[in-house]
Amino acid sequence: MISGNEQARVDALKRYNILDSLPEQEYDDIVFLASYICKTPMSLIGLIDDTRQWFKSQVGMDGTETKRELTFCTHALGDDCELLVVPDSRLDDRFKDNPFVTGSPHVIFYAGIPLRDPDGFALGTLCVIDSTPRELDHAQLKALKSLGAQVTRLMEMRRQKSDIDIKNKELLHQKEQLEKFAQIAGHDLKSPLANIRMFTDLIIEDQLISFSREGKEMISYIRDSANQLIALIDGILKYSHDTSLITKDQETLNFIELMNTVTEMADVNKTSRVTVYTHGGNSIFSHKIALQQILLNILSNSIKYNDKKQTEVQVNFYEDETDYRIELADNGPGVDPAELDRILQLYETTDNVDKYGNKGTGIGLATVKSLIDILGGRIELFSEKGKGLKTVIRIKRQG
Repeated sequence: MISGNEQARVDALKRYNILDSLPEQEYDDIVFLASYICKTPMSLIGLIDDTRQWFKSQVGMDGTETKRELTFCTHALGDDCELLVVPDSRLDDRFKDNPFVTGSPHVIFYAGIPLRDPDGFALGTLCVIDSTPRELDHAQLKALKSLGAQVTRLMEMRRQKSDIDIKNKELLHQKEQLEKFAQIAGHDLKSPLANIRMFTDLIIEDQLISFSREGKEMISYIRDSANQLIALIDGILKYSHDTSLITKDQETLNFIELMNTVTEMADVNKTSRVTVYTHGGNSIFSHKIALQQILLNILSNSIKYNDKKQTEVQVNFYEDETDYRIELADNGPGVDPAELDRILQLYETTDNVDKYGNKGTGIGLATVKSLIDILGGRIELFSEKGKGLKTVIRIKRQG
């Protein structure tokens, strides 16, 4: 009579978070239709846990629950039951002494459809009840089964919505924690950078005369790099709090100047040859910090993971009526074509190591893809093992 794994059945019911919930019109409508179609004065949706049958909706019945051992619906929970029909309970040994038969509400006729979840567990029933003996015709039975299936669909939609709500709460909590982390990390990063900028300013102002030309250039470079990093951190913190700013705070940028800045930040030792070509224009309308972070990450990877004596990166910028296209091609070790899509996913890496023997974290390219998605663009990778990597970025022109 009962499912072989009763505890699993009860656990499945509880996952729907429906027991003791408020009335809902969708369920009330189904109970009304069941009673109307089957021409019975009573109908209900009953969900059965380990101790009781709780009524999600009912017509012609009093109360909100009954003891489980007294319910007819319990007999419909078996794995092999598709429909339980009792034409006259007074003639059925299972029910003739039941107090709901001998007394109010006088359940003489009963027909119940098990409400099964996707795993086959019967969570309860949709049933119709009469106080006199009767039979249902074929059309009524078919309609009752259809209404039972609709109850199951409503419950499944409810469970999915509940799962989504829980996931959204988890994501909101994670977002809040990431924002706090970003603020703390940003402060911790900016503090030493501010100190570097302050000390380089003091050196330039007070002791510059004692430095060689190369020394002066190095000190100036350190100061400029600190300023650029502070600006980059400020920009990242600004749009990490509200990613919609990436699409709002856009400006016209000189692509060659932008690449010069990115190259200075990526190639600190000036050991790489980065050549930039423009085709059809030199201006791009976009979010400066986001685009700078995208290009910096890709160029840094080309330099860090390069295995040649001379790192070479060719950058091509194209502009047409609908898109900007940026191509960065390096002469590095390349990537197995089978791994190209995978490495754009968070925390996914290749077997390649950088010049210091370190593997990547799998965060950089995933962040790049996320930023490009926000900008309304897409990224594609082209490579063969041993023949370098080509990254193609397409961004829709605005307006």
